[in-house]
Amino acid sequence: MSGCEDTLRQRTSKLHLFAIQRYPRLKITLHARERMLERKISEIDIRSILKTGNVVKVEQQGQEEKWNVRGETDDRREIEVVIAPQDAFIRVTLITTWERRIPK
Repeated sequence: MSGCEDTLRQRTSKLHLFAIQRYPRLKITLHARERMLERKISEIDIRSILKTGNVVKVEQQGQEEKWNVRGETDDRREIEVVIAPQDAFIRVTLITTWERRIPK
């Protein structure tokens, strides 16, 4: 296993621990709300992705990290979200989201 894969797995584990809390705090940016409405992605879909998805990319921007999380909704759509974890996983800011299109 490469160091990068190990880091992604560690972050995925942390994300799942955060998401299974009884009332995890999820702050959704205006941009993300607009994308969710436009793409018919619900907050339930987002929370499901956070519970079961995988961190597939990590970007460091100054003091902040942004994680791309990919997973499947209950209706089998593959969704990717970008989050910025904060406050030792007490809060997550959802930045944007989209449905992944897999070429046929």
